[in-house]
Amino acid sequence: MKNIVMYGSFIEYNLGLPSLLHGAEELLCRIFGEDNVNFVYYESNKLGGRILDNFKSKIKYTPFENSKVMLKSAIKYRLTKRCKKEEEDFFADLKSADYIVDIYGICFCSKLEKSPMSSFKARYSALMQFTIPYIAKWFNKKVINIKTAASYGPFNTKGLNIKAEFAVNKIFDCVFSREKQSAQALYNSCNVNKEILISPDLANIMRYEQAEYGANKQIAVVVSHQLETQWKENGDYKQQVIGLLKHIANKLPEYKIIMIPNETSPFKKYNDISVAERIKELSGLAERLVVLSGPDLNAVEIKNEIAQSDLVISARYHSCVAALSSTTPTLVMGWHYKYDELLELYGQKEWIVSDMQDSEKNLILKFDDLWEKRAGVHEELLCAFANVQNALYNSYKNVFAVKD
Repeated sequence: MKNIVMYGSFIEYNLGLPSLLHGAEELLCRIFGEDNVNFVYYESNKLGGRILDNFKSKIKYTPFENSKVMLKSAIKYRLTKRCKKEEEDFFADLKSADYIVDIYGICFCSKLEKSPMSSFKARYSALMQFTIPYIAKWFNKKVINIKTAASYGPFNTKGLNIKAEFAVNKIFDCVFSREKQSAQALYNSCNVNKEILISPDLANIMRYEQAEYGANKQIAVVVSHQLETQWKENGDYKQQVIGLLKHIANKLPEYKIIMIPNETSPFKKYNDISVAERIKELSGLAERLVVLSGPDLNAVEIKNEIAQSDLVISARYHSCVAALSSTTPTLVMGWHYKYDELLELYGQKEWIVSDMQDSEKNLILKFDDLWEKRAGVHEELLCAFANVQNALYNSYKNVFAVKD
């Protein structure tokens, strides 16, 4: 029996990060066999409701207020062998783990971590982000710490390269990247002393219910508060989406249009559902637009909605993954090179609109072009997904086999 402790996702995020946990479970069950693996997943926020449905992992909560308290408690326990009962259970999981697996999807990105850091603060930031694998080595010298495929960079903020270098060299035994450009960013900006392995994102193998393509007359639009920030110097993102929605409503009056807020965290005042509701209000299309709401649906149900659509317009990475991996033609609004390489992986490089002044015009032109070609694109994606799935399994199987 393999004991695997995972962490790094936030289950309340509805689709993006839970899809990574679902994908990790599918991967490891295939590698070890479902009866030969014991999953424990550590979440930092106590949540309930339907968002916790359908996971194979035993969901537990870290018994610490924050990472700083966790680190102090680990030091105390290591020196005195004394701690609270709930903390002892946590440390026992680390002691018995064969693997500690971080499944977070994007790290060391100056577009998200914008504050400069001193050398000390950079290393401290790495410790606070990756406390679990760092302290796991104190209690279990044989444990293997794995950072699953994520995006890295760009490195345009002082100290971010030091943070990445410390994490890659000192905390993780094995690091995966989901893009060649992300791996190269680490090599170029950091003194990395190990190979960065390339693999597709784990969410590509998240399960879903296969539907007959084109049977539901549905189009899905995934909005993003992140893109609103990234495109703020190149026009109003919401107005660009509204222009496209009005075009779709006129062109396809018989089609249902659903809006999917990829991120609906109750811990953020402004998230994707805020954007979706505002777009619906401003568009004048309230009768045509259906906003799928956060905790009412779990991640599997959201992917099913995507899979049942004729076409998806997405501004969030893991919604793009969900669409492409369910062979749904996808028009992408991107802000990071991770979008370009994901589309390249599926042979769909032409279907992206990036940070451009005339993006509303391009959105409509691209949509019309993809709409006309959607049946052929669906067939292309059927073949591409088989290759993506095999590449993902094969790359991780070699790493997890090290301990056998």
